[in-house]
Order: sequence, then C-alpha cells, then structure tokens
Amino acid sequence: MADKKNVHFTKNPVTDSPNNEALEAIIELYYQLDGFITSSGKWFNTEKANYQDIDLLAVNATETHIVSVSTNLKEKVTVTRNDAEDKKFVSTVSYFENVESFLQNVKEYRWLKEERKVKKILACLNVPKNHVKQLEKLESKNIQLLTPSEFLPTFLQNKNLNYTKIQNPTLRLVQVLINAIKFENIKKSSSFEKLINDPRYNFTEDHSLFEEFIKSINDFHH
Repeated sequence: MADKKNVHFTKNPVTDSPNNEALEAIIELYYQLDGFITSSGKWFNTEKANYQDIDLLAVNATETHIVSVSTNLKEKVTVTRNDAEDKKFVSTVSYFENVESFLQNVKEYRWLKEERKVKKILACLNVPKNHVKQLEKLESKNIQLLTPSEFLPTFLQNKNLNYTKIQNPTLRLVQVLINAIKFENIKKSSSFEKLINDPRYNFTEDHSLFEEFIKSINDFHH
C-alpha cells in the first residue's frame, strides 16, 4: 500500500532551472568560490501537491547546504509573541523541511543527507542592525543566517578572479562592478591594501551601495 503521506512528493531526479535572480546568482557564486559544487532552481512537488523550487543546494566533501535566498530578513521571519502566528517564519521552516523530504524521497539524492552534515542556510541582503530576536528564532530551528558581511569578502579578497578564465557572464559583471567600486574607494583611502583587507570595509556594510550592485546585475539579467 502506498504511503499516503508522501504520495505527492516528487520521487525522481529533476533538472536545474536558469538562475535569473541576481542575489541568488551571487550566493551561488560565493559557494562555488568557496569550494562547493552547486545546484539551483530544482522544482518539486511537496506533500500538499504544491510546487516549490530550491534556491540553492551546495555540496562539498563533508557537508550539504540547503540555502534559501531573500532580499530582506523580514520577509522570512518577524518578531511576534507566538511563533505560530509568524506565518513568514512558518513558511521559512517549511521550506527547509520540504527540501529535506524531497532529498530523502528521491533515492538518487539520498546521499546528500546520509552520513553528511546538513546545514540550513538563510542568505539575506538586508538585515536589521538589531536582529537578535529573529536570529534566536532561526537558531531554534537550526537555521543559520548568511549576511553580506560574510559573503562579500569572498569576491573582494579573492585575488585569483582576475587571473582565471571565466565564462560565467554574471561573475564577469561582478568583477567589473567590484573593480569600479574599489577604484572609487581608492580615492577615499590612503592605503588600498588596508581598505580591501579591512573586515569593516564599507562595501560589506553599506547596504545602499550593495543594493545598487545587485540592481545592476538584475538589469543585466533582464
């Protein structure tokens, strides 16, 4: 007798879909530059027969990262007295649960979960300065937050990018934009090397500047 609980779940491997969202493309590049193999845009049926896509799967030798990408943290979790009343948070938790169930139901993908460390990652562009409450809620469900101050230095401090043959048009555009931003900031800094290596480098903290960066890539995609 068929398992009614899983009757709607996709049980066969599915292909990736083109990644046309700038922030998702940036996060995928971040993982690739950090040594992960990635897959994005896989659509599957959930238990309720609703279609859902995976923003990003990233895999290295020992870990599988399930990644949800959002422009604003408030779109994924808000501060309420009762977590059950936070529909956005419930939806965020459900996303990760659905993806894990999908990987379990497709036998060819089970290795992504078995005997490996699975991490649930929420990557956000705009994160309020005071986000302790939101962070606590995420951590209660073992969801880790990835912010620009963590993923931007991968591009800014990767000295191999200018010496690597690149066919990815998004990454090429990233190179151009970062070089332009660095050039503008040279005028404001007496030490270029110190500027790039300083963890307080304003590009990772100035969200308005980064939003312009993302907008430029979005315009490129569309």
